[in-house]
Amino acid sequence: MFPGKKIGDITYFHASVLEMMGPDIQAAVLAAVNLSGLNLGSDVNVIKIDVDLEDLSLLDYLDFFSAPFPVLLKSWRISLPRKTVAFRNYANSTNPPILHRKELLLGFDDPLRQKFRKVTLAAESLGLFDESKKIGYQEYWNQLVEDRGYCIVDNEFVPIANASESVGLPEPFDPKKINRHLTALNRHSLSAPVQALLRYNILNSNVSFFDYGCGQGTDVKGLNELGIIATGWDPHFAPSALKTSAEIVNIGFVINVIEDIEERIDALQAAFSYATKVVSIAAMLASNSRPEGTQFGDGYVTSRNTFQKYFTQSSLRDFIEQTLDDVAIPVGPGVFLVFRDKNLEQQFIQHKFTRKIKNHTLRVRAYRDLTQIRRRRSQPEVLELSAEDSETLSYFWAKVIEFGRVPELDEVEKSTDVVKAFGSTRKALNLACTIYTQAAYLKAHEARKADLIVLLALQKFEHKKNFSSLDPRLQRDIKSFFGSFTNATDCATDWLFKISDVETINAACTEAFENGNGWLEESHALQVHISLVEKLPIVLRVYIGCATIMCGDISSFDIVKVHIRSGKVSLLLFDDFENLPIPKLIQRVKVKLRQQDLEIFNYGDEFKPPLLFNKSRFINEEFFNYAEQIAFEEALVQHHFFDLSEQSPDENKFWSVLRSARFEIVGMELTRSSTVPLLDDPCGANFTYRHLIECGETQNKSRHANLPIEPDSYTAIHDLAVNVLDPVIEYFGAIKLTYGFCSHGLSKLISGKNAPKLDQHSAHEKNKSGAYICSRLGAAVDFIVEDEDMLEVANWIVSNLNFDRVYFYGRDKPLHVSFSLNPSAQVTVMKSDLHTNRRIPRTMLKKDFLQRQGDNKFI
Repeated sequence: MFPGKKIGDITYFHASVLEMMGPDIQAAVLAAVNLSGLNLGSDVNVIKIDVDLEDLSLLDYLDFFSAPFPVLLKSWRISLPRKTVAFRNYANSTNPPILHRKELLLGFDDPLRQKFRKVTLAAESLGLFDESKKIGYQEYWNQLVEDRGYCIVDNEFVPIANASESVGLPEPFDPKKINRHLTALNRHSLSAPVQALLRYNILNSNVSFFDYGCGQGTDVKGLNELGIIATGWDPHFAPSALKTSAEIVNIGFVINVIEDIEERIDALQAAFSYATKVVSIAAMLASNSRPEGTQFGDGYVTSRNTFQKYFTQSSLRDFIEQTLDDVAIPVGPGVFLVFRDKNLEQQFIQHKFTRKIKNHTLRVRAYRDLTQIRRRRSQPEVLELSAEDSETLSYFWAKVIEFGRVPELDEVEKSTDVVKAFGSTRKALNLACTIYTQAAYLKAHEARKADLIVLLALQKFEHKKNFSSLDPRLQRDIKSFFGSFTNATDCATDWLFKISDVETINAACTEAFENGNGWLEESHALQVHISLVEKLPIVLRVYIGCATIMCGDISSFDIVKVHIRSGKVSLLLFDDFENLPIPKLIQRVKVKLRQQDLEIFNYGDEFKPPLLFNKSRFINEEFFNYAEQIAFEEALVQHHFFDLSEQSPDENKFWSVLRSARFEIVGMELTRSSTVPLLDDPCGANFTYRHLIECGETQNKSRHANLPIEPDSYTAIHDLAVNVLDPVIEYFGAIKLTYGFCSHGLSKLISGKNAPKLDQHSAHEKNKSGAYICSRLGAAVDFIVEDEDMLEVANWIVSNLNFDRVYFYGRDKPLHVSFSLNPSAQVTVMKSDLHTNRRIPRTMLKKDFLQRQGDNKFI
């Protein structure tokens, strides 16, 4: 028996116990080490290996021996047959994988096993391992520990009430905590331009809204329900309503239904005249579908005698800018904003291309009146801060992380408190860096600098801004990070030119993939979830940002595809990407940067929407249901329905195969089917359900309906056919079924002795009290292979197949075989007693059955 933690077909073990493993495992690991060029111990401390010894991972866990639940830092996934190495770096992940039960990875006589086991036992006692699918990642694990009322201090679970209270930093904005009811309302009721205004917080309860051409008033009603003052006018539905000025004016899907060009221009200019801050404009875009109706003017007249003008993204932008003589900023396909308030425009642009800071647990612990903080492990002295100063320092540190630099006094609300407590902002920074580490500050500094480069590069791509017209805070940022506006623009211009360099883009895509941000089709494309775009290297953020300038807000899409060599960016929208393990593609927008245009392709009746398999490739461990997604995909692979590394199956074939195998998808889980199939539906490769239900002497004579009631009974019958009967037929040829499923009613008709509580012929059927008739579950069948020695058949089954129980009655008698999800591999030989003419059962494990084949007394 080898050391290691076993999960299904996977074994994890520490590098120090390699010599204790079998020779085949040692050879596989050494081959992987040679292929990767790594050193066991210094580069790698944990090995993960599959049962077939072909695929393994070399893992580097941070502080394996000191951390109770070590965090995965680096991973090298290796395929020995293909001789490939895939690297993944988790250093910048906010939710890396963590290791549980690490004592199992060590040798049996390692003295540390007992120490580590205590932590595991404590976790078990708190019920922390109950949801095994979710606990493999740090964010969920930490939240689970906190929800149980504990924190981890020095390898022990300490009740939070006994730990120090904390004065926390303001929690950053988290998109996952947005009110769900607002999201549902936005998606199903509010129009695309209004959704964009809400998404960017331009539209809120503090501003007024006027809908020019409001139609039946859906947007107006929806906004009023959200507490936003909204009014509207429409020439047909609300002609008597007042046309009033408002901070925000929307003219959504109006100009595309006006057939007269001059009237179209007048409508847009009129709407713009009522706006004091911004106007949103939306129109229909041409797509892959053939336009309905008869061509008329520059559009089409439909069968209902309505007019529809279809724009392209670039032609709509040109029309707006020529009509209003102002810059139109896209926020989505067919949706643009034009700002009257240029300060608001600057704030919008900065927000659009600045990453969202996720400030994790940067806290100063307060002990009633005093806070005690050790500067570093190597420095024993303790700093003492009052609770008030602790809170001030926490607030100041949050601002430092947000700005990426030391904020000016007029940029900090509590500047007086900071100076009073610490003497100056510089001294406050030095103290904060001592507590939170200099590395955290440098990381925030570099992140903000990257944001500025992206922002300025995209402004250069669109239209140049003078330094004096920039937002005051942005001016300070530029001076602090670059020294001058000229230096900043030169740097940004260099990055802008780099997006045309294929090798630079290819290298950046490789870097992103290795950091767990997206899926790389080598030298072709990087596909990444929209939430990870801000984590990409600068050149890719600029590359995607240029596409954003052309098509507008990309946050409504799910996946961004960066084409490495063609100068294109594709935006993919799926049906409920977040909540479905296999979402369906419903729209693809291809932005052609070199041609300065885009194509829209909508999937529907005419073009069948493809399914997205292996969704986990495009997200990472920070995605809120990543653990469930991984568990789902592993379950799908385990059942070998398809080779998803090759071309993915179409939707009809996928669901057909899944149904035939008695599986369905419920939420994020692959579960057994809860439906009842038709009797003549296939049950494996050779039978239908009718074959296994309507067989046997008593059933044939009585013609009893004998139908299973429980869906799980059909599933058990299917599994028996696939795992036992189909392989037997493939090896021996045709078989004859002599006894299959037996319902409670049929059981009463069978003469002679039968044992429904033991024989598994009742599958998963229940009695009147709701208990299973046979607690062994699974299903059973009796069959004979004519002209074959049934001992040979039994021997082959026992040697080659998974089974629960085999009952052998004789060389020329039917064989009883059962299958369940927890097979016991038990064989019972029913030997005849010559004196009493009774059968005496002799039960044994399969190895004993196989070893006694030469014993004549055995049969």
